[in-house]
Amino acid sequence: MATFAPDTVKHLWKTCLTPKDAKTLDSEWDKNVAARVTAWKTKDTPGSDVQLIWKAHVVEYITRIHSKTTTHGNTKGLNATPPPLPNTIPIFGPHFKLPTYLDQYKRKRQVLVIPETLFLKPLVVVVYPFYYPNADLEKCPRCGSSNTSWTDGGWTGAGPRHVHGEWVEERAMGYQLRCKACKANGTKPFCFALTNKDFWQNWEPLQIPRTLVTIPEYLEYC
Repeated sequence: MATFAPDTVKHLWKTCLTPKDAKTLDSEWDKNVAARVTAWKTKDTPGSDVQLIWKAHVVEYITRIHSKTTTHGNTKGLNATPPPLPNTIPIFGPHFKLPTYLDQYKRKRQVLVIPETLFLKPLVVVVYPFYYPNADLEKCPRCGSSNTSWTDGGWTGAGPRHVHGEWVEERAMGYQLRCKACKANGTKPFCFALTNKDFWQNWEPLQIPRTLVTIPEYLEYC
């Protein structure tokens, strides 16, 4: 599990952009990060500013790689094939680890030690369609319909969720699936977070992706 350093990732991302788009990447990226942190704070999401900012960078990264490897729902024919991710963009996840002081020391010989950052928790897993293309996550856990949408669901509004890991306390972050059939029928809830135990209650253990096999069990006690 490689460490996720936002500045390094942004630098690599610029290599696949036009010079014009590369100039605006930092401002657009940081603007989205700041907006997400502000939204999480209104939901009383636990964590220090440093913790929330780093996790918002992770969410921004995942949102961008997903948009680069998907096509519009109305696209047909050969154009409907999802485009590959450029070789210049590294693939991180679904487990994300904070940069350590050793990582920083390898890049800068003088590292400022900030006690607050020593207690940051890793984003142990991100439950997002990009990482589980064959897991059949698109089916509604309530009615089984495939008339669903990720776009309308979005990320969980409350931000990363605390889970009890096997060895340490961790965080999990998930996307939300919105069922159009349930919404049309007036059935509630019709929006399901992938980090909610209710989403997984009808799944057999062998159906759950290997990297997520313990997530439902963790969530049961959170």
